[in-house]
Amino acid sequence: MTDTKNTAVFGEISFDVTDNFSITAGGRWFEVKTTFFNANGPTVNLSEPRPEPTLICATDAEQANWFDNGVPVPRFVHTCFNETTAVSKESDFVPKFNIAYHFDDDKMVYATYSEGFRRGGVNAAKQGAFAAGGDLHEYRSDSIINWEAGFKSTSSDGRFRLNATFYHMIWEDIQIQVLDPTATFFTLGIINLAEAEIDGVEASLSWIPADGWNISAMLGYNDAALSEEAIDEEREVALPKGQRLPLMAKWKTNLTVEHTLAGEMFGAEPFVLANWAYRSDSLNSLAGLGGTANLNTTRTHPSQHMVNLRVGLRHDDWTATFFIDNVLNDISSGLFNDRWIQVRSSINRPRTFGVNFRKSFGN
Repeated sequence: MTDTKNTAVFGEISFDVTDNFSITAGGRWFEVKTTFFNANGPTVNLSEPRPEPTLICATDAEQANWFDNGVPVPRFVHTCFNETTAVSKESDFVPKFNIAYHFDDDKMVYATYSEGFRRGGVNAAKQGAFAAGGDLHEYRSDSIINWEAGFKSTSSDGRFRLNATFYHMIWEDIQIQVLDPTATFFTLGIINLAEAEIDGVEASLSWIPADGWNISAMLGYNDAALSEEAIDEEREVALPKGQRLPLMAKWKTNLTVEHTLAGEMFGAEPFVLANWAYRSDSLNSLAGLGGTANLNTTRTHPSQHMVNLRVGLRHDDWTATFFIDNVLNDISSGLFNDRWIQVRSSINRPRTFGVNFRKSFGN
């Protein structure tokens, strides 16, 4: 159980230097106090019945209720709860600064500097390095420093729009959950490990080339890797500078084309829609580190192409659609999970056919 109290003061101010040029500055001061409570006490099923229930650390009320439909149940032991409480408190200030220049009502450029954070805390462990007094009992906030620049544009009387953002992020004191190898039983905790840099671009466009046609697309690129060497001595793991970050595909893109046909059918507009999405490969873990009893081999999630089709009728208050999802029947793993030692894989849905009908009632 976690009890968190957040206190924050934030604000910003904007100033128009000229009719086209503006400056915005702001920030947020915060204080976070978190109390972690952990208790566990499994019920053990004995192989042999006992003359009377054996209760350890049970209250009188528990003993009085130790029955099944009025019949004593003598073959269970209620073990003690292992209770752990830990408290974390921290405060900081994160700023934001932005400049923007509007060439006209349809075109502008901007640049932003901002910071963000994910709160730190303490590991509520009973023993080992994560316990109170241990070397890894507390972990710090990890933070993002973001440098960003981009533009937004509209042309052809709003029929064509193009936006793009370029960014450089510095991810400091990355939080990662790992196993404590010094504990006598399975114990997980969070540590701060390494620093990373993320360089990327995101672009999107929408285009109406002719009446009845609508085309939209998105392109995203991320180059995310450790920017310094990280050594986890207890797990005997050395992460080199340039180590790729997990769960981040370098390339993501999609394209959607929709055509609304002329005329009507059953009083509704016929339409056809096709969507293609692509995601390049990604890794499932940072050099095998994770919440498992042993280090695991880093696995690669394969790249994926996804094509979806829609054919339907669109009315003011109802829509009927026949769809085919995953037309290419591209079946692959979106996530390899080693959390519980045995490898599990999340697989996307295969080719799927269906009919969808939606009706709106009232305004």
